[in-house]
Amino acid sequence: MFAGIAVVIFVPASWTMRLIGLTVIGGLAIFRAVAEIRSYPDWIQTVMPVLIAISIGIFTAISESSLLNTLALFNCLRVAFADTRRTLIYTLAATAVALIVPALIHPDALGVRAIIWLVVLPAICFPIQNRSETVRARIGLNAKLAAVLADLLTSDNARRSIVNAAHELGDADIAVIFERTRDGDIRAAAAYGADTDQILVLPDDSSAIGMSLTNREIVFAPFVESVDLDLPPGFADRGIKSLISCPIMRDGEAIAALCVGWTKRVRRGDRVDPTVVKILAAEAAATIDHSDLLLQLVDTAATDPLTGLPNRRAWDRLLQTGLLESRQVEKPLSIAILDLDHFKRFNDSRGHQAGDRLLREAAAAWKDALRKDDMIFRWGGEEFTVILPHCDREQSIEVAERLRSATPGDQTSSAGVSTWNGSESAESLFARTDAALYQAKESGRDQTVTSGNPSN
Repeated sequence: MFAGIAVVIFVPASWTMRLIGLTVIGGLAIFRAVAEIRSYPDWIQTVMPVLIAISIGIFTAISESSLLNTLALFNCLRVAFADTRRTLIYTLAATAVALIVPALIHPDALGVRAIIWLVVLPAICFPIQNRSETVRARIGLNAKLAAVLADLLTSDNARRSIVNAAHELGDADIAVIFERTRDGDIRAAAAYGADTDQILVLPDDSSAIGMSLTNREIVFAPFVESVDLDLPPGFADRGIKSLISCPIMRDGEAIAALCVGWTKRVRRGDRVDPTVVKILAAEAAATIDHSDLLLQLVDTAATDPLTGLPNRRAWDRLLQTGLLESRQVEKPLSIAILDLDHFKRFNDSRGHQAGDRLLREAAAAWKDALRKDDMIFRWGGEEFTVILPHCDREQSIEVAERLRSATPGDQTSSAGVSTWNGSESAESLFARTDAALYQAKESGRDQTVTSGNPSN
């Protein structure tokens, strides 16, 4: 601003022209600053530097002074540092007109200098604009990264949060965390833009994943087709053009790798995308450890120590989830309550250790007799509850009978089953099932009773 004032003051012209120039150009500059502060529409902020450039051209033609070309430089630099590429292009185009027209009017005084400025201005402004855009992106990224890293510590699935963050912050098209299995294979533990069940890398893999894990170093390929590097499974069919794989380190060892790919070109140094991946990979080890510890604590709190089955705490949570899924997919859901017959008498006659052993054996036998998606819980004492997804009334009776027939030893069991009516609460569904179990026990035990649907 002050440099512009000085240039206008020292232009070899009458004081009237200087005052007019200072008023017009200075006024436009002030209005431009106000437009940025008050967040005026983008088109207004784009028009301001263009009008400044045209004003400079007009006063250059009148004064016949090349000194105003310096003011054009300040205007273009201001745009390069603070505005978008589109605004810079418009400003440079207006500046070119402001240089060419006066040069045509005064070729001897302004011709050569106009040609020099036409070459110099784009050569200076475009690199500055690129670097400034990157710096602004990094500044904005820091706040986002801080928020993401804070959220990672409270996430119930850190791996999923990390790959999602790589997509959101790094603008990645695919992001996968690879971890070694107990068998030594490398398998996807979490992924964005890919199916983890279909991604398995062999131990002798020569891709970026294997190199990251083996050499404990970052592998960055801005042009994947120009390097001798195999794309990891799941990446090859996505048209990935740039890729980075960062090892996730713990105690000096690479325990996993965060691999991220883009369908666009990503170059080191002029884009923020690889930096995001490096930061996320650096934070991933501690975050995953923290998440795994929390999951272990949750599992411990929701697991019955005697049978190893999920307990009543887990039942409450998973039944609600099951009812929600049943409504969404419009498939039936049933539940069952199993009760070992005469368990108190068994305990009294054979002792508590034998009773505990019976509970463990029954839990194991019933778990093995269930379908893949069924879930069994220890409700308390000798009672067990079962969630039967995609199971109607007839199927639930069939499953309950199969469970009862698997009761170990010479013991028998009773069961009550109910099918959700699609609208009742979890408490109401459980109460119906409990009533059916009570009826089974009152009717002589060793049988399955199903409840009717309640009125809606």
